[in-house]
Parts: sequence; structure tokens; C-alpha cells
Amino acid sequence: MRSLILQYLNLSYNQLTMLPDSIGLSDSPEDLKQLSKLILSNNQLTILPDSIGNLEHLSKLDLSNNQLITLPESVGHLQNLIEINASDNNINQLPENISNLKNLSEFYLSDNQLTELPDSFGEIRMAIWWEQTTSWNPQKMVILPKKSPLVSAH
Repeated sequence: MRSLILQYLNLSYNQLTMLPDSIGLSDSPEDLKQLSKLILSNNQLTILPDSIGNLEHLSKLDLSNNQLITLPESVGHLQNLIEINASDNNINQLPENISNLKNLSEFYLSDNQLTELPDSFGEIRMAIWWEQTTSWNPQKMVILPKKSPLVSAH
């Protein structure tokens, strides 16, 4: 009998305060390691386990509307990530290795506590979306090239 592999997991709108440390580790169920989309929005998460960086097939990670202060360095290991939504948190810094995410095309960081971006941030080529109130306006999308003076200026 062939077992099904879980590729999409939506745990949004719960009261989660933490994820198990074993998520993404070799002793976690094999189907979790195959996740391509992990939706954790609208919970009470304050921290993510480092083992989240072992979910190597992840292409979308939605962490919006939580209470995160930072993203773990291990997020920089998620080479297949195309989209991260970390808006509406309390994030005050990003890991320096965020520039390792070469496939990242959308990174939502609105409504956080960021005062600066890592020096490596200018090495990312991605789409940046600006919000006007609560609506998205794709006509205002800007593609920042690698080493953009807009991003790498201090």
C-alpha cells in the first residue's frame, strides 16, 4: 500500500504558541519533511524551532499575524522558498543569511518592528510589494536587483 505524502499543511487561526522542536528532524514523520506549503498565520507563535530549516521542500511559508520577534538562522537553509509572509509580527531583525534564499520572489514584512535590514539583504533579487491600507496593488510592484543601492545603502 502506497502512503500519501503531506505537501500542504494549514494550521492558521488556532492558538498555537510553539511548534514541536522535532519538526523537520529525521525523527519526525517523513510526510512532514516533504511539505511544500506551511501556513501558520493567525496564531500566537513567539519563536520558531531551528529545525524548521530542515523542511527542504518548502516553497511557501506563511507566518503572518503571530508574535514572532525574529526568524531563526535556519530559515536561510530553505533553498526552495519562493514566498515568505512574515507580516504583522514583532520582528525586529532578520537573520544575516537571509540572502541565501536565491529563489525567494516575495517577502512580506509589513507591520513589524524592523529598524534596519541585514547587509546581505541587497543580495536578494525579489519582488517587493507596497501596501496601501489593506489592499495589494500589483501595479506598485518593484523588482530590486542584486546590490540595489536602494537596499544596500545605510
